[in-house]
Amino acid sequence: MKRQIPSIPQLAAFLFLTACSTAIAAEGVRRVVTVTDGGPESVVLADGIATNVIEVNNSRVIRLWQSETVPVPFPVTTDDGASAGTPYFDGFRGASFYISELPGGDSAPVIPLHQHPTMDFITVLDGEIHLIFTDREVRLVEGDTLINAGTLHTWENRGDETCRIAVVTLAGAYPDDGDDG
Repeated sequence: MKRQIPSIPQLAAFLFLTACSTAIAAEGVRRVVTVTDGGPESVVLADGIATNVIEVNNSRVIRLWQSETVPVPFPVTTDDGASAGTPYFDGFRGASFYISELPGGDSAPVIPLHQHPTMDFITVLDGEIHLIFTDREVRLVEGDTLINAGTLHTWENRGDETCRIAVVTLAGAYPDDGDDG
């Protein structure tokens, strides 16, 4: 039986559906990583609470996975989620999957206006958040999705509750950034 290789949009949609259906326990996010053994058998490479958690700008970021390139070369043999860093650096050419928790109320982060050469697929899991551009804003609530294609933006949580978003980031390229593909 020939394996059908998913396209990038299919992979991103799958990751969003997975994130939306993930039960987030008070003690953390359970992360299950499955791979093939190089043949037809499936293997659970990792199963447990995600421990790659960082605090940045008064927000909590749970790094779940990152690949150095797209497409991802199979078979996957290492748990790249355990050491995933930020995808927002010069030269990033892969994919990243993380959950960000942005507190509300007096603890709400002040996030500067920023822009990255990435395609971000975002789903609001809990709460609400305002996506702010230089000339307009969009309110996103639980269940909403956002496809952000390298825009100049910032975020504001104007509510009292924490907003939790799932993010899949794919490397992008602006026309003048010298990327050859």
